Amino acid sequence: MEAAILILLTLTAYLGLSDYLALGLLGRVRTRQGIVLAVGALAVALHAALLHLWIDTPAGQNLSFFNMASMMAWLISLLLLATLPFRQVGALLAMALPVAALSVLLVPLVQDQVMVDYRGREHALWHVFASIAAYSMLAIAAVQALVLAILDHRLRHKKPGRPNPLLPPLTSMESFLFHLIGLGFALLSLSLATGWLYLGDAPGMRHKMLLSVVAWLVFGTLLAGRAFRGWRGRTAIRLTLAGFGLLVLAYFGTKLVLEFIL
Repeated sequence: MEAAILILLTLTAYLGLSDYLALGLLGRVRTRQGIVLAVGALAVALHAALLHLWIDTPAGQNLSFFNMASMMAWLISLLLLATLPFRQVGALLAMALPVAALSVLLVPLVQDQVMVDYRGREHALWHVFASIAAYSMLAIAAVQALVLAILDHRLRHKKPGRPNPLLPPLTSMESFLFHLIGLGFALLSLSLATGWLYLGDAPGMRHKMLLSVVAWLVFGTLLAGRAFRGWRGRTAIRLTLAGFGLLVLAYFGTKLVLEFIL
């Protein structure tokens, strides 16, 4: 009963705030940052309580596919809310919140379990935390790249649309994209290092590490190209989406095969 009430409250907060931001994007209401931050803080706090119930069990940590997806959606929402006072990320937040709500709904419906007991080797959790943080940061970068691609397409076809306070200028969005990639690349480097140290030959680890290393090389090449060759625009968008696609295959693709196919 406690979990059901938490789920209902979390869904209401996430979807209500998403609708509010969507109306702001459409120009139908004038969004207030204080309201967004207050409701958003409530939503992520409720979601965090649910994740604690679902993941930290007496038998160990349940690191199932949908639990990890929900944790990633929670962290993305939290990061965007924390960024909101400093950057115009209202559009990204409006897209992230429904995904977070869906992740909250799917966990109790599927109820899959992948129990891992990290008691006595808590240091291995650094790999889990670094991985989720890296994927979350680079997921935001991928969505930002998609928004840039849409706006670039509209500009090239002379359909810029009306200015919106929730959407910053293109140059600012591109600068933010590379900040996200830089942070995500650092976290991904930590994830790879701790993966080799702590997880060894865990099931699916070789495939996961191989794809993750290729993604790491893609993002590293993009950052180097930006620094030395001034890469931007379509090149940045394509490499960002390619790198994130490899990460999705590395982590969630591997978990999907191990948990639901094999």
